Amino acid sequence: MNIPERFKPSRSVLMIDQWMTRFIRFGGMSLIIAVFGICFFILSQVIPLFGGAEITLLHQFKLDSHFKPLTLILDEWGELPLFVNENGEVRSISQKDGRTTLLINLVSDLKGNLTALRYEPEQNNLLVGTDALEIAVYRIDYERFQDGDQMQGNPSFHKIQSYSIEKLLRENLFKSLKGKTFITDLAYVESGSRKIIASTIKSEEGYHSYLIKLKEASSLLGGGEVTFDGLDELKGKAGENIQKVYVNNLADAVVGLDATGTFFYYWLDSDGIKLKQSFVPFDEEKPIFADFLLGGNSFYIIGGEGSNLIYSLNLDKNGEERLFQKTKQFNHLVPTSSYAFAKSLRNKAFLVAAEKEISLRYATTENIRWEGESLVPIQHVALSRKYEHLAYLDSANQFSLYKLNDPHPEGGWRTFFGKIWYEGASNPEYAWQSTGGTDDFEPKLSLIPLIFGTLKGTLYAMLFSFPIAFIAALYTSEFLHPRLKKIVKPTMEVMASLPSVILGFIGAFWLAPLLSDRVPSLILILIFLPLVAVFLGIIWAQLPNQLRRILPKGMEFFISIPVLLLAIFLAWKLGPLFELIVFTVIDPTTGQVIADFGTWWSQITGLPFEQRNSLIVGIAMGFAVIPIIFTISEDSLAQVPLSLRSASLACGASRWQTAIRVVVPTAAAGVFSATMVGLGRAVGETMIVLMATGNTPIMEWNIFSGMRTLSANLAVELPEAPFHGTLYRVLFLGGLILFLMTFIVNTIAELLRQYIRERYKTL
Repeated sequence: MNIPERFKPSRSVLMIDQWMTRFIRFGGMSLIIAVFGICFFILSQVIPLFGGAEITLLHQFKLDSHFKPLTLILDEWGELPLFVNENGEVRSISQKDGRTTLLINLVSDLKGNLTALRYEPEQNNLLVGTDALEIAVYRIDYERFQDGDQMQGNPSFHKIQSYSIEKLLRENLFKSLKGKTFITDLAYVESGSRKIIASTIKSEEGYHSYLIKLKEASSLLGGGEVTFDGLDELKGKAGENIQKVYVNNLADAVVGLDATGTFFYYWLDSDGIKLKQSFVPFDEEKPIFADFLLGGNSFYIIGGEGSNLIYSLNLDKNGEERLFQKTKQFNHLVPTSSYAFAKSLRNKAFLVAAEKEISLRYATTENIRWEGESLVPIQHVALSRKYEHLAYLDSANQFSLYKLNDPHPEGGWRTFFGKIWYEGASNPEYAWQSTGGTDDFEPKLSLIPLIFGTLKGTLYAMLFSFPIAFIAALYTSEFLHPRLKKIVKPTMEVMASLPSVILGFIGAFWLAPLLSDRVPSLILILIFLPLVAVFLGIIWAQLPNQLRRILPKGMEFFISIPVLLLAIFLAWKLGPLFELIVFTVIDPTTGQVIADFGTWWSQITGLPFEQRNSLIVGIAMGFAVIPIIFTISEDSLAQVPLSLRSASLACGASRWQTAIRVVVPTAAAGVFSATMVGLGRAVGETMIVLMATGNTPIMEWNIFSGMRTLSANLAVELPEAPFHGTLYRVLFLGGLILFLMTFIVNTIAELLRQYIRERYKTL
């Protein structure tokens, strides 16, 4: 078939067509690749959160066989390991050739032989006690200096306390100890001007534990003279002798252990020492080892059969005082007579060894970060202060130093999506609190409150916006006069351009204070508006045709709007009277009857009433979502063929029946798509939620409380998050969840839209 020459496209048109086809195809493929690239980037930031710890062997040396270390100490940089032997000698080991160097003898100026040794890593103190009942506390300081191309460390030891227990007992009129006596255990803690030395002494009569209280005078130039402030002996409830004593780093909690395996918790304050609690951690085992973890709020205990668990200081059921409660339980260790332990000073991790097995564990999540095995039993373990090195010494006197890489010990599925019993809490909970005021703060990184807040904010926004937007779209499409429609619809579309930060600002600083004491007025408005509208419609339908023809069809709202505005005005003014009649309560402070909705709500429901709440978010966010749902819904309703409307009206149906039973079902797919687009807008909203709520990560459906959403959390936390830190990656995980939520919503919306279209395509 010959095509006339005038209908043949020119070569330039064909070239442009081919070029545009390839350009559009390239653009589409680039968009798909960009989306997948974003997903892969987010995944690359998130995946490390779920990995374990990795270690790399740096050095391995064998010490002299005659050298018997009692403890192992790692410096901050893992460069100068220290050992203390049974004679009180402190030696360092060179990482070049493994040679040891004597640095100091801790008991050279004390009477008697070394019988007790303890290293306190939080304050970098070494405690020594002798069989002459003398004790000394040494502070270890490190100086860094340049040695050629490398930095070197030089430890120095300063004696900060020295006491004779025998002399103190005699001066404070305590009963003299009989027979051979020696110190078996020590603890020393400084907290401000308060200093505590705890010591346990064994005599022929058994064990005796004492607390030496010291006080440091303060001056404008800093710390002053340290003076003796009292001596107390620790006893159980029935006068049991305490065999071991543990003091937390705040010097306000002391835990003692007796021979029966019972722990006693003492509280220290300005009034003295008070026994607050006793507890038995094991039914059939006796404790072999115990120590406080970082922060002094969690107490790690190991039993003789390998059971190991954590007791934490948490609020009791009444929320009145903090007592020890069992909060964590780990997998069993190998049963042995002694365990090696070292706690991290950066987080809640700790290193524990039993026989040949060694494992790095994280207290908050009960997660085992790393496990290893030695060829011979392990005697001592250590963690560097920066949580970058770990070391252990085995029974063959072989020292092993490893590089530790565990950047995200807090991570894991349970951290982000499970309930965790945090320190200080009365029960396991979902909680988000990324930062705290102290170095020993326990991060709370559960994403459940943020997901809940996102769903809560979206729900209240849709409850406010969808009915208004859909009914407005239906009225505009089916009943409004065409001339007015040309004004209303562009106005609604312009409304969609309002910046969300402006809506949030108005909601937070104008609407929230306005509605804080006028909720009864708002309730009356919600009651009056539909009743007045229905009543007005009934009256209008009963009027004679002559009167109704005064206004052209589609202009009826010129009468209804003034009436509805009058109803709103009356409801607003009657609100205080409504509050006085319905919402009266007894003021808990004065005992008088008052009319206050906020107090009434708190007393009746037990839920808080906050000025910035979900109601404000629903209203403010509704103004951002209404234009989207209105515009798309109105377009869908307007696209219904006129022939369907005409056929319905010809069959005797009213305009209302035609709209509800013909137009709406036919346009249902478009209306549903509009709703899903509005839902996606509400899910991802940031500034309105950030400004119009308290931005607190709570989990309750209370309409008069706030929430924190995933998007608002990203806006608040990301500027504060250290690059590639745990919080930084958790925020990316929150972004990934937000992306998945919108993806799932849009996928479901598309499937339902196709189903609705297939169902009503025959109309």
